[in-house]
Amino acid sequence: MPKSLKEWCGFGMLVPQALAITFRTPVSDHIVSKLLNAHRYDVIQSHLYRVVPSSDLHSKQSSLQDVALVAYGVNITVGTPQQTVKVLLDNNFPFLFIQSADCDSSLCSSYGHSGFNSSGSSSYQDGGSGLQKFHYANVDFEGIKAKDLVGVAGLELDEQVFENVVTAKPRTFFHWYFDYNGVLGLGRLPSEYGLHSPWQSIMDRRLLTNNVISFVFPQGVRDMDSPRNNGEVSIGGYPPNFTISDYIRLPLLTREASRPGSGFSWATSLQTLTYQNQSSTLYHETFGRSAAAYFSTALPYIQLPRRWVRLIMSSVGPTEHNGFFESFPCEKRNTLPSLVFGLGNKNITLSATEYTFELKSTKRKTHNCVIALDSSDSGFSDDAENAIIGLGWPFLENFEVIFNEDELAVLLKQRVV
Repeated sequence: MPKSLKEWCGFGMLVPQALAITFRTPVSDHIVSKLLNAHRYDVIQSHLYRVVPSSDLHSKQSSLQDVALVAYGVNITVGTPQQTVKVLLDNNFPFLFIQSADCDSSLCSSYGHSGFNSSGSSSYQDGGSGLQKFHYANVDFEGIKAKDLVGVAGLELDEQVFENVVTAKPRTFFHWYFDYNGVLGLGRLPSEYGLHSPWQSIMDRRLLTNNVISFVFPQGVRDMDSPRNNGEVSIGGYPPNFTISDYIRLPLLTREASRPGSGFSWATSLQTLTYQNQSSTLYHETFGRSAAAYFSTALPYIQLPRRWVRLIMSSVGPTEHNGFFESFPCEKRNTLPSLVFGLGNKNITLSATEYTFELKSTKRKTHNCVIALDSSDSGFSDDAENAIIGLGWPFLENFEVIFNEDELAVLLKQRVV
């Protein structure tokens, strides 16, 4: 029987090294392939900030929790009367899919899965367009294009289009489709299937005063046996005590002439990477005008060019492979150099205690320090002119993050631990 990541990723059960090379990211292949084709970017800069009404500071929010060990999930509602469905949240994925109660694949009845009962919803509409195939989390899905009332973070979207999944088959013996029943895509661009994400629907219907998505990510040590549930995502609202001057503003990249095919949802320009300790710069690289960095809530890595991964891992020293991550002695965290990202013409510094993190198992009574780096040049351009790096949640958890569609910007506020 296929193994989920939870079965393979244990402190006493190490995943074979080849698995991390082959199955490295929950980001959809659609996004990856489009990123590869994005050969030139322009920075759209805006120097005007909207006045934020106090009623919009924190108005539409939903609890954000760990799911599948390597991502975040939220509860949404579907249908009339409402049925609650836990979905993985992916800010780059271009549409919504939900597992159907009619799915008869063995995967649909295991790993904590339960489906949406469309026959129990009076507002459900079958699209009648036949089965569409796609894959996510190393699973092949088939779904029926459908419409229904969908509730997301306090907003109700009538006739929201989604894929109603009727088959789910692992591509190999390893996958990370467990503990959630679909994916809530918040991508800014339409999918190749012509589906629009709930975020696109929200903007098209002009439901918000401020077109922003704000994240306060879960805090504390990531526990394999007890998912954190103290995070929050706000749609149309801002984090508590929001003050614009506290945030670093990074302009979004876009190609206005061919925006539908540009392939990225939330990305900024990449100027430099620097590896440094308190006394000196150990390594520095300057990138070209077309280099980019994309932000992903569903990527369990910081993706860097292969030469950078090798450099940093040589400083870390011997590690033990642990699922998507590499474990190393915690006492080394305070001795490792800092990593400086030149993004959107701003420098953002992460210490070793910020680009590494702690992982524990309450049941096994284990506690490790881990690093989550991945080589981006296996799927992206590695040359300095066109390099693309990925900033997943090991990067994002160090910040409060606001994706601002109105200002075409990503705002970051470094969190104080």
